[in-house]
Amino acid sequence: DITRETEAERVKASFLSSVSHELRNPLTSIKGFTATVMRDPDMAPEVRNRFLGIVVEESTRMADLIKNLREISELSTSIAPRERKPYHLKEVLLKVSVHLEPMAREKSITIKTTIPEGLQKLFGSPDLIQKVFVNIVGNALKFTPENGRVLLDVSDEGAQIAISVIDNGCGIPEEFRPKVFDRFFRLSPPEGTNPGTGLGLCLAKDIVTSHGGRIEVGDAPDGGACFMVFLPAGDAYVASIIPCPPFQQKTK
Repeated sequence: DITRETEAERVKASFLSSVSHELRNPLTSIKGFTATVMRDPDMAPEVRNRFLGIVVEESTRMADLIKNLREISELSTSIAPRERKPYHLKEVLLKVSVHLEPMAREKSITIKTTIPEGLQKLFGSPDLIQKVFVNIVGNALKFTPENGRVLLDVSDEGAQIAISVIDNGCGIPEEFRPKVFDRFFRLSPPEGTNPGTGLGLCLAKDIVTSHGGRIEVGDAPDGGACFMVFLPAGDAYVASIIPCPPFQQKTK
């Protein structure tokens, strides 16, 4: 019975095809705009700068895609034991806010974090958990209009810690919610915003799963999006630490 081997080869071929497609688009733009600039030495400076800006933007997008692919590949195995340790979630979320503060300031968006006193420690890789919330909060900032707000609300539920990321942006239509954690799935971004790689939320889900937790998405009270991350705490985390499942193609 070679059913599993055949399916594995199909998934691998599909994945390579998707990656090739995602890399081809920015490479085509880079090649096209670079060639145009080189062919016209008398091009107006403002036009040249606009074309070169597109080259930089597409190069950044391609670098982000490769970085995310590498991180997903690394998560196909378990997190090394030396990377697992007790950590304070408050410190992780503070680093997230500092990292994204320039993006929030550019759109005059307020990031507010609410954490109860005496929150118990979590166990795992704080660096990876930080990536989870950089991706989720970064998306919230992208889809929230100027002068909006993003809330990070933390609650201690005993066996688990619940973290909600709530924005007052455009929200996620219900029919798209089952797909938001699929690789390369992207919602149409606001005008003038980088469309991203379509791997950030997929990576976030894999990290949370590797920590024995889960991630969900729903509506915010005022129409925006609400992402909820649940991480095991206390004695619960001992039984929940599992290897991250292999990164697989989701069948239709």
